[in-house]
Amino acid sequence: MAYVEKHGTTWRYRIPCGIDPAAGKRKQVTKSGFRTKKEAALVTGGFANNTISGVHTHISLLAEAGVPLHEIMDRVGQLDDETTKRVYLHVTKTRKKEACALFDRLMQGTKKA
Repeated sequence: MAYVEKHGTTWRYRIPCGIDPAAGKRKQVTKSGFRTKKEAALVTGGFANNTISGVHTHISLLAEAGVPLHEIMDRVGQLDDETTKRVYLHVTKTRKKEACALFDRLMQGTKKA
């Protein structure tokens, strides 16, 4: 996920790269000096998004795919797991069905013949 933003008279992109475990700070890659917003966005390979809805969709899709919470947080630069869970990780219909199926399989395994 890249962010494109105005930086003085030029544009720049910013790409979060997770959290530095030694320093506990967010890591990011930035490049500035682009004449237009479109130019900066093109360099990021189409992953530019400067809206909250894009971040929400990105996190929700990762969760839907089964990516563990700590990996999602590292990928998008989130520091607070409670905020990530509360705001972004709503339970989708697919995940609810998977949870029911898993529970059914577990219960069938406990039945004795």
